[in-house]
Amino acid sequence: ETSVKVAVRIRPQNAREQVDLCRVCTFVMPSEPQIVLGKDKAFTYDYVYDVGTEQNDIYNGCIETLVEGCFHGLNATVLAYGQTGSGKTYTMGTGFDVTVLPEEQGMIPRAVRHIFTGIATRCDEAKRSNLSLPQFEVTAQFLELYNESIIDLFDTTRENSKKLRIHESSNGNIYVEGTISHHVHSESETLEVLKQGALSRSVG
Repeated sequence: ETSVKVAVRIRPQNAREQVDLCRVCTFVMPSEPQIVLGKDKAFTYDYVYDVGTEQNDIYNGCIETLVEGCFHGLNATVLAYGQTGSGKTYTMGTGFDVTVLPEEQGMIPRAVRHIFTGIATRCDEAKRSNLSLPQFEVTAQFLELYNESIIDLFDTTRENSKKLRIHESSNGNIYVEGTISHHVHSESETLEVLKQGALSRSVG
């Protein structure tokens, strides 16, 4: 069994597609993680989310347990892949728009809240049990892979980004050396530094 899971989300038609009378060519099998394209091409994944699926359903369905695993010493990566306009920014919440309704918040803001809520819960439990408080350290990095180059979005000068390289450690872990990290202590502080980093994202 592989540790890699694949989720597919089908976005609604945008305004242009509706004006052009584009036809919906996908059908999700009831109670099965399977998509049928056209009349007979079926593809099965670990998770399938049809048009109309709420952000909360996606987080609870395939991401919540990954984030919870960090409190048990486990690493996890959530990667959004798709062509321009497929809904990656909306799903992940990397626009960090303060006007977004709570139910429309993406996966990253939800994960940030999950982490700091989990920290507070564990500290409260330790206090009630008269145990020493557990120690947590949370750091944020914000990298962009654009035209096969790694860009540190926390580096406003872009000087640091010229030196970034992907490395593999002796035990097989992949890491990027020389990135800027911010130590963060709350949900609001984390979202604020990520919002500032998002302003440096490449466009086009």
